[in-house]
Amino acid sequence: MSEEQYEFGGSTYLITKLPLGESKETLLRLMQLGLFSGEDTTMQQVLTKLRMQDLDFFEGKLFGKNLQLMNDNGAWVPLGKPVANNHFDGRVGTYFHMIARCLLVNFSDFLAELRIEDLTGIDTEA
Repeated sequence: MSEEQYEFGGSTYLITKLPLGESKETLLRLMQLGLFSGEDTTMQQVLTKLRMQDLDFFEGKLFGKNLQLMNDNGAWVPLGKPVANNHFDGRVGTYFHMIARCLLVNFSDFLAELRIEDLTGIDTEA
């Protein structure tokens, strides 16, 4: 699995690419949200289609063992639900940013046209 270390909002994250099976499930969920429909889609349009079960799905697939947070001691801590809830409490923008960043790391070849930087400030050309 390939990994990417990423710093944002004063925190350091380690994003691990999803295994093939989880990638396929996640890609299908993105398609159900209207991505890759051939239309010019922005992340803001995607956000208007999200339901709570979509957020739970993406959090379950993209966080946990696939997204880790460096703690104060320099150790990696998986962002499972309790840790994620504590870490992102009061930081909803950062929460959405990290979902978008994880999607970008996993599906950059598909997401190049979605202008994720509109939501996250991520340079998709990098």
